[in-house]
Amino acid sequence: MIMAKIENEIQYNWAVKNMVAGYSEKHFSLGEPALADVIKLCPPEINFSQSYKKGMRR
Repeated sequence: MIMAKIENEIQYNWAVKNMVAGYSEKHFSLGEPALADVIKLCPPEINFSQSYKKGMRR
């Protein structure tokens, strides 16, 4: 691994952001949600029928 010297705040912020993003992807990756889970989180105004929701459980 090549390590460059951090010489200013912009470089520091870039390095920290990339370290956090890399760590999060490796250790806390959640993947893509299932469509049924997304629909469960929709506001009630959308008003999906219960039969439609039951069909999503497959």
